[in-house]
Amino acid sequence: MSSPTLPLSAFEHLMVAQDSPAYPCVVYCKMQFRGRIDREAFTRSLAEMLDRHPLLRSRVQRFSSGIRWIHETSDRVPVVWESQPLSEDWVSDSRLDLYREVGMKVFVHELPDTCTLVFQGHHACVDGVGFQAALHDLWLLYDSRVRGAQWQLPEYDPSLLPARNRFGMTVWKAIAAIPKQAVGLLGVRQYLMREPVPVLPHDPISNTDPLPLPASCHVVRFNAATVPKLRLAAAKHQVTLNEMLASAVFEAIASFRHRRGHQTRDEWIRMMIPVNMRTTEEDARQTACNIVSSVFLDRTPTHIEDRPGLLAGIHEEMELIKRNRLSLIFIASIWVKKHLPAPSATKSIPRRCETTVVVTNVGRVFSKSPLRSQDGYLQTGNLVLDDIIMLAPVTPLLSAAFTISEYAGELILALRYDKRTLPSEDALDLLELVVEGSNRWIESPADSTEV
Repeated sequence: MSSPTLPLSAFEHLMVAQDSPAYPCVVYCKMQFRGRIDREAFTRSLAEMLDRHPLLRSRVQRFSSGIRWIHETSDRVPVVWESQPLSEDWVSDSRLDLYREVGMKVFVHELPDTCTLVFQGHHACVDGVGFQAALHDLWLLYDSRVRGAQWQLPEYDPSLLPARNRFGMTVWKAIAAIPKQAVGLLGVRQYLMREPVPVLPHDPISNTDPLPLPASCHVVRFNAATVPKLRLAAAKHQVTLNEMLASAVFEAIASFRHRRGHQTRDEWIRMMIPVNMRTTEEDARQTACNIVSSVFLDRTPTHIEDRPGLLAGIHEEMELIKRNRLSLIFIASIWVKKHLPAPSATKSIPRRCETTVVVTNVGRVFSKSPLRSQDGYLQTGNLVLDDIIMLAPVTPLLSAAFTISEYAGELILALRYDKRTLPSEDALDLLELVVEGSNRWIESPADSTEV
């Protein structure tokens, strides 16, 4: 009996096309637990979770009509058991070849009283929201096996996967959206005409005998006393916390480049912000997958020097994007590109920087889980989740990706960096500059910006 197949969406095509030996298109989730994991319960729970989420156990195969997903059995997802602590780089190589293996791996580091799990997933299979949903299923199942608790799991429907790239749109809704989308055409032109700069000038890594890409990151945490101050600062300036943090990232990159003598007044710093596109009841019943788009913000050092104007401009631009659903433009553009003739079957590394930095917010992790204790920690079976970190991919000439999340009252800012092109001490300096910029907004008076 042949395995069922599924066409790739436009976004999934892009993630497969961007993947290369030098730049694996992989996302990560690291979970640090107190307690000793029950191997049998975990293994059985993982298999049941993977049965519920077919794209996490899928690979791609080329057919005459193009590449398609092939769903495999859950035992095709490898689980690597280790008895030593997790290394600083998590894994030595991020490569996941979807043409040869399914798009997920699991690493479990067991110690006497703790365990650390690293979930590695190909971005063609899943986005951050989908990854969280699947992992929450895993821990509900694990808790049921270890403690005997009976949890009602979300009612996902794998038969809905062909509709995962509709984004709540019908033919009539699409026609009605055309006038609003026209607002974004100027942005498309600007995107194509401008050439952003990388965080540090460098040549991309070659696909010929490439250096492996680990999951290197630096992390800072704003504690439970600071988070309300950040929220209050954002409210004072009538912006979102995400917008305030984005302005701090722009400031940090401009300062970082200026200190190293790389900055020019008219250079463009481009920020990619992923956007969750789940809006319908049908989307809520999707198994783990990608229902996501991206928007882009461009600023020069001159824009960034005006802190009030920078924050106000980010807020106004994000409001315009939300109001007109301009995140659909990115999906439309990659759909068009997918149907254009490919210049070559051989993948080449881009020589032009397309994005300087990624800033993604995966939200309040497990905030609605029935497994949460009163102090906000997830408790499953005999385990307590002390810490969770999610990381986004890096791509050619994009060596820094920030992931924002909240867990157990803390705001977590994780910087994944490409240590092959951005040294660890430089990445740490960049992260500290973001923290400094974020804290400055706490002390900034509300009348210093008009939003």
